[in-house]
Amino acid sequence: MSDFEQETKLHGAFAAFRAESMHDVSPAGTDAVRSTVRHQRKVRNIALGVLALTVMAVPVAAYATLQGDPHGPPPGVPGTTAPVTAEPTPVPSPSASLDQKAPDLPNARIAVPGWPGGENITKFCAAGTYTFANGKVVFGQHEGYESTYSQDTEYPLVRADLDGQPGDEILMHLTCSGPGSFHPQQLLALKPLPDGTVRTLGWVIAPKPGEIYAYREVSVKVADRVVSVEVMGAYRTNGWYTRKQTRSYRYEGTAFKQVAGPTSFPVVPSTLRGLDLRQQPVQVTDFGCTGCRLAIVNFVDGRGSDTVQTAFMTDPTRVAVYEFTIEGFVIAGPQGGEHALALVTSRAPDGATQKRVYDVRVGTTGPGDEFGVILENPVAATGKGGVTDIVGIKAGPRESTVEVTVRTAAGQEARIYQWGVTGSQSWSHEPS
Repeated sequence: MSDFEQETKLHGAFAAFRAESMHDVSPAGTDAVRSTVRHQRKVRNIALGVLALTVMAVPVAAYATLQGDPHGPPPGVPGTTAPVTAEPTPVPSPSASLDQKAPDLPNARIAVPGWPGGENITKFCAAGTYTFANGKVVFGQHEGYESTYSQDTEYPLVRADLDGQPGDEILMHLTCSGPGSFHPQQLLALKPLPDGTVRTLGWVIAPKPGEIYAYREVSVKVADRVVSVEVMGAYRTNGWYTRKQTRSYRYEGTAFKQVAGPTSFPVVPSTLRGLDLRQQPVQVTDFGCTGCRLAIVNFVDGRGSDTVQTAFMTDPTRVAVYEFTIEGFVIAGPQGGEHALALVTSRAPDGATQKRVYDVRVGTTGPGDEFGVILENPVAATGKGGVTDIVGIKAGPRESTVEVTVRTAAGQEARIYQWGVTGSQSWSHEPS
């Protein structure tokens, strides 16, 4: 084997060693980068040392072979001990991206793609390349209103491999603000470059043409290059979201494509009559968690749960799982004007349970703006008004009434609730 072949084989061995040892390294900040650089230098120095010894040994072995002496040449033979130095051939390393300059995203120049959602969105949210300052940029006016892009700093950036190339990409929540309550948000994927700039990969959530979906920022996760996120239906400036679906997306070289999860939302009910609440996605507003964001529960056979943001206004990244069970559902009122109450048990993460009798609402304001089913404004709850337990609910003795059986310190009693007393749009408790 020639000197060149020895050197090439040695470089190949150390290149494989570096690739294997650095394969699972992912940057976790400045300290991690410095540690990685120190490790690379150590590996390189060891490689050079071994290479020099190997190259020095080659002439000795050759001389011994020619002379028939396996122990090498006798001392003092000219030309056999002169050191040979060689400049190592650079070997590309999968960890090379760790040495790149970290982008300053709040002040970066970012290419914003065209927004989905149709003209109602794009007239305020224009595509283009914008230079941000402290996470924001005002880029124009439309109909007398300023348009602003802002990076959502309430949630940490998600860093993960999205394109299969060395180095992690970045997922950013980007909000477009216009008039009033107009604040659509999209999940934007960016690729950091060695010079500290970023290249846009595109929007992650890929809806049908003309649609833009609201999503839960805290739900974003990445595993094996696949981004999973809870989407909640078409974006709206006002109203509520009552549905959620976990959908998964993968970057396919030029854009993100959906690879798992439902591809459409079911039509929301427009009336309570015939509604099977035990098989519905429902929003629950009040379940004994002070500071919590509203829960969206996909009920199956009367049971469901939600990962709830427990300190939405102060720390939106804090979450906990709440469980819900529908114990009863009663519709009251004439066809077309019906109203309903539902008895629901909620279970907190610590195992504590509470029961509530909720007002059930359902409705839509038109195509594309369906509200769905919501449980709100409890008329009775354990721990309030002396109620220690709620035994059950059933249809009341008259139209538009529901009978709720509760237990108090004095014993068990039946309470009658009626909808729309004296023209009100609420439930009223009839005195015993």
